[in-house]
Amino acid sequence: MSNRRTFAHYGLRITRLPAVDPMSFATGPFRLAHLPRAARVAVSLFVIVLGSGYLSALVNLYATYSDADGKAGLTPDDVKLRLYGNRSSTTLESVIVPGGKMSQYMQEPGGREAMIAWLHAGASQAGFLKVQPILNRNCVRCHNPSGAASFRPLTNFQQVSAVAQVDTGESWANWARTAHTHIQSMALMYLALGLAFAFCGVPDRIKIPVISIPFVAIITDFTARALAHYWPAWTYVVLLSGMFIAIATGVLSLGILYELWVVRRET
Repeated sequence: MSNRRTFAHYGLRITRLPAVDPMSFATGPFRLAHLPRAARVAVSLFVIVLGSGYLSALVNLYATYSDADGKAGLTPDDVKLRLYGNRSSTTLESVIVPGGKMSQYMQEPGGREAMIAWLHAGASQAGFLKVQPILNRNCVRCHNPSGAASFRPLTNFQQVSAVAQVDTGESWANWARTAHTHIQSMALMYLALGLAFAFCGVPDRIKIPVISIPFVAIITDFTARALAHYWPAWTYVVLLSGMFIAIATGVLSLGILYELWVVRRET
């Protein structure tokens, strides 16, 4: 008789484990609430810091665009003046008049008035000799090849005459510089928030639109911003896109935090 014995001989039974889909965590019952405490703390801090950065961006947006029309507060007219420009004024005049973004640096008594008078007289090279000392005392400390505003030097007539033209708003160079950094960084930001929100206990019919809105709104925002350089009515599309981005950011962030700390964990 053979000495070989089977598991059944000893009263043991082998139970076959069900096959596990390696991607089942994406469609199965896993949720953020199931994460261990340390992981939930890490995700929460990430969302909070990201939200703080977004709020600081809104403050910067307000500081950059408000008062363009010389009035307190941020209005559609402020955004329109920044993007489309003031076609009845020169670029230089629009930034040194009261409320302009460089007006705080033009504090010399009579300096602003002399500059505007030169611009209105045709911004000639002969007249430039009279206003150059004003620029040197108030502007050139930053607007020089090695200064903080080296992208727009104002050290000679040729350089100043480039901004002594009609204000046509945001240039293509400025649009491209802003667009390429913001689109890429914001895409990564909403990828992270979207992936986290995907594991919240919300139906897909809600998850998918909320996750998709920021991506669509970002492209719409920068497209409308480019078109607003030619047609100022697109300014309202820029504002509407920004509103959708803000709402979606709030829903994503609060939804993730709610899932992490309010939802009861299953045992």
